[in-house]
Amino acid sequence: MPERCGLQEAQRRPWIPRTTALDSYPGDGISPGMPDETTTIEILKSDRDRLDELRRYPDEPYLIIVRRLLEQIEDPEPLSPETLASIQASLDEIRQGEFLTHGELKRDLEERDPTHNHAFIPYNDP
Repeated sequence: MPERCGLQEAQRRPWIPRTTALDSYPGDGISPGMPDETTTIEILKSDRDRLDELRRYPDEPYLIIVRRLLEQIEDPEPLSPETLASIQASLDEIRQGEFLTHGELKRDLEERDPTHNHAFIPYNDP
């Protein structure tokens, strides 16, 4: 059964009030006036161990680690409607079989220029 995250830490430091423990670290992204609404989640012990490896300092609360991870995955520049349409058009072409395999592309290039070694075709960003 997955172990509940944070329970052992709370039992290990019962003398430190929750708000004091969270508010005492500058730059943690949690404002002191924030309502103290929390919940308990179940995660695998292996995932908890991975969270422990992400601690920036000993006893960094899981709340801060998880919040930092969530902030990192937010995309500040979502894809534009034009880019999304272009991606969808490309996927549609692939589904319809309108593509060349690497081998087909290599043969095509060799036919155009048999004197050039096309063993490695580098990807160049336009």
